[in-house]
Amino acid sequence: MLIAAERYAKPVSELLTTLGEVHGETDIVLSSITVIELEHGLHRANAAELARMVPFADLLIGIPPCTSATPLRPETCATSR
Repeated sequence: MLIAAERYAKPVSELLTTLGEVHGETDIVLSSITVIELEHGLHRANAAELARMVPFADLLIGIPPCTSATPLRPETCATSR
């Protein structure tokens, strides 16, 4: 479901709303394999695809965007790829 949402450029908020409607209130857990698949897709993507894919993956995985408020470790923010 996550990979399909990313491919069809569905926002994470829409994905979570759909999951809530289908399954009710529940905990959501990401498999490490799913995270690896998302990251693998990023490495195979062209520039146009990356512009769409990176924000989705970063929001889903929980990587904060780089801003002036980012801690002194920039390697932990989304644009460090």
